[in-house]
Amino acid sequence: MSKQTTTQAAQADVYALFQESVQDPDFEVDFIETQFRALRGREPHVLREDFCGTAALSAQWGRRALDAAAHGVDTRGDMLEWGQAHNLTEPALAKRVQLHRGDVANTATPTADVITALNFAYSQYKTRAALRDYFAAARSRLNSDGLMVLDAFGGSEVMGHTMDETEMPDHDAVFIWDQEHFNVITHELLAHIHFEFADGSELEKAFTFDWRIWTLPELQELLLEAGFKKVHVYWEKFIDAHDLDDEDEDEDEALDDEDLEEDDEDEEFDEDDEFDELDDTIESMLDDEDDDHEMIGTGEYHAQVDAENQESWVAYIIAEA
Repeated sequence: MSKQTTTQAAQADVYALFQESVQDPDFEVDFIETQFRALRGREPHVLREDFCGTAALSAQWGRRALDAAAHGVDTRGDMLEWGQAHNLTEPALAKRVQLHRGDVANTATPTADVITALNFAYSQYKTRAALRDYFAAARSRLNSDGLMVLDAFGGSEVMGHTMDETEMPDHDAVFIWDQEHFNVITHELLAHIHFEFADGSELEKAFTFDWRIWTLPELQELLLEAGFKKVHVYWEKFIDAHDLDDEDEDEDEALDDEDLEEDDEDEEFDEDDEFDELDDTIESMLDDEDDDHEMIGTGEYHAQVDAENQESWVAYIIAEA
């Protein structure tokens, strides 16, 4: 009788994988606090996290200060239960962070300084009326000087079938974002998250998203129609890949100069070295041709009113109540 083996996929915690692959609560809390202070001149205290999933953002918010409070709202009881069990294990933190199962459009919570709708989850609303109604409901749950924070994504790659892979070393896995179908007439997107593991096992369609991709102008217009006073778009700073290459080359040259100063011995001419150097030059030229238009995001976001499209981008939107 052969011994049955258990695959990595069978043993995997899909919610832990999801949380690590699509969320960055440390960055988001820092970003929200920084922009709130800049726009309102005070510290925010109460957060409402709509579409909270595992409530990673709410938990991180609750950790930031003893007077910080958060309310996470989501329809998925399984994710809320996982978040309660894994992200809110400290009794004091669990008192400051409350999770609510329900529809974000009609679940009441205390008024908040900040309401977030991140990971593009508001994209489940496919009509202008439905999304505007949700924005209006969110505004009604904000304090008079509160802010709503959204993220949005786009770029030339969004309008088509794409499959992006990201290594997850801590889980010995690969995160796969699979855009199966995009309808250019309706802007509806069907996408999946898969996970592949080192032993060859897979979690196919661990999560599926049936969304409408909203453009930045549409989102700004709908927020204003819902009663928000001002809307700001925070665009990521992109730099040319060649600029990074130049910086690396400068550092390498500086290190080479130091080595030359330390070593005054003459080296014999090596013909093989000359050919190696020529190969490196040709390879570099070919890489330059491929990277002529490659831009790399820096992770820095600034309020902008004009930006150039990229193959793929993520932006943040902040609306003032």
